[in-house]
Amino acid sequence: MKMSILGIEYKNIRKIADLKLLFTDSVGKVINNTFIMMANGTGKTTTMTLLKGVLDGKASEWEAEEVKSFAPIGRKADKGEFNVTVQFDDKQYKYFLCLDYWRGVATIKTTTIEIGGQERGRRLPNSLKDIFTSEFVRRFVFDGEQVKKSMDSNSNEAEETIKYLYCLDKLDNIIADNQKILVEIQDAERTTGSSGSLSNLRTRHRKFFNIKRNLEKKAEKLRKNIEECQKEQTDKMAQRDTLDRNYKELSEQKQEILKEQQHNKDQIEAQILEIVRLVKSPYLVCAEFSERMCELADGMTKLKLPKNISKDFFVELADSKTCVCGREIGEKEREIILEGANRYLGSDKQVILNVLKSSLKSSLYDEGLVKSFDELKELCEEGNRLQTRLNNNAEKLLAAGGEEAFQLNEEINKLREKIVVAESQLKNNRV
Repeated sequence: MKMSILGIEYKNIRKIADLKLLFTDSVGKVINNTFIMMANGTGKTTTMTLLKGVLDGKASEWEAEEVKSFAPIGRKADKGEFNVTVQFDDKQYKYFLCLDYWRGVATIKTTTIEIGGQERGRRLPNSLKDIFTSEFVRRFVFDGEQVKKSMDSNSNEAEETIKYLYCLDKLDNIIADNQKILVEIQDAERTTGSSGSLSNLRTRHRKFFNIKRNLEKKAEKLRKNIEECQKEQTDKMAQRDTLDRNYKELSEQKQEILKEQQHNKDQIEAQILEIVRLVKSPYLVCAEFSERMCELADGMTKLKLPKNISKDFFVELADSKTCVCGREIGEKEREIILEGANRYLGSDKQVILNVLKSSLKSSLYDEGLVKSFDELKELCEEGNRLQTRLNNNAEKLLAAGGEEAFQLNEEINKLREKIVVAESQLKNNRV
């Protein structure tokens, strides 16, 4: 079973007055990864605590002081609410955590399409009722500390995480109960216990073995059922594909659209790379940037930077016996020349400044980046048009197959549902 969080809402919780966060795009499709950045003390730990309290159902058992700790800061409110919308496969559940700050009571309510209104308590799909324990949720909704524990080679947290995520603890409990019965039987055989109590222990022992054997048989039956459904699904998909190929023109159109889509994707990727390249030159991002850089170049020109005379000239002159004017250079004159040389730049620094000034002068703004974004927008719109054409083509192919194609499509969808249900039962050991 696939689980996705579609959104969360806060009302009058600590520093948050009213906030709604959606984790779906404009058409309602779940976004694969969502990154939320929040400053310290603004609600990250609060959100984790509320999510855990709702999903494991323990929020309704919170003490009054813990409930009141979520009350707004800096404003008065008697009640608060935290909502989370969750999708299990194709079914949506919305959980409401109602916080009564005055009484110090937290209440969980659930609403689904089947229920219609709100129902008291946390309701889960049947296949998950025994899975969402506190230990499971703590490792499903985790923070940095939990990750650190799991990655610590000196800790057994990684092993515990696997155990609770895959419900191996339930198997451990069955084994432990079985072992306990065996010990009780052995102890009873060594004592003078009544034949009735010994018979009772043996009956319980056989019961556990029968449960285990039945579970293994049902698990094998589920695996066989999944395999058969997958084979039937593959066969029917092949039949449907054959119907598609019978209508050559539509099939060729489909392949042509797919090629155009790939070409469109390649163009979009190339355009994005071009935009990234242009953004690396600040003067192309904004005309004001270009003007400021040119002003800096003009300022360097007015200040005559770099200076025409370099420090190297005076250093070489100090090593000479006579000055360019013909006078003899003594120790005192040499010392004065070297001291004055420090007011000028070396030739290496002059080269750098020349390159910088030349670069600044050539920093002229143009519309290249704007045009690149416009082209990217057009390419994205073209991608949407191609997807619409592909969807229309698929509908035509399906319709062209007549009643047989519709029937095959319906049977394929039913087989998919059967496979999902069987795999969920097999995974969660609910047989």
